Amino acid sequence: MEEKQVKVNGGRKRTHLVKVYLNDEEYEKLCKNSAEFGRDKSKYLRLVIQWIAPIEPPSVEVKEFTRELRRLGVSMNQIAAKAHSLGFVDELEYKRTADEVMSVLGAIQQEYAKKGVKVFGNN
Repeated sequence: MEEKQVKVNGGRKRTHLVKVYLNDEEYEKLCKNSAEFGRDKSKYLRLVIQWIAPIEPPSVEVKEFTRELRRLGVSMNQIAAKAHSLGFVDELEYKRTADEVMSVLGAIQQEYAKKGVKVFGNN
């Protein structure tokens, strides 16, 4: 039988307060790192304690690329549905959409290459 975790201290699951003294440099680094990874200081420190490497949230550009890829995916699905119902593929529309997909993927690759990250293939 699994033991249920009881919330205490106003509903908190975490009941141990830890006071830590940092010098100015350490505190600035904590503030910078936690903000950079989109976490408050407590959450950031808990991740570090658990040896979980905090990851940076996706950039605005990556979010835009993702939105664009979703839109293109919907277009490709509509082309596939039309092809299925009519018995043929609108080749021009398919090629245009496929070219857009490749363009967005290239933009994603360039964005990450700026940070020294290889995303697709062996290029």
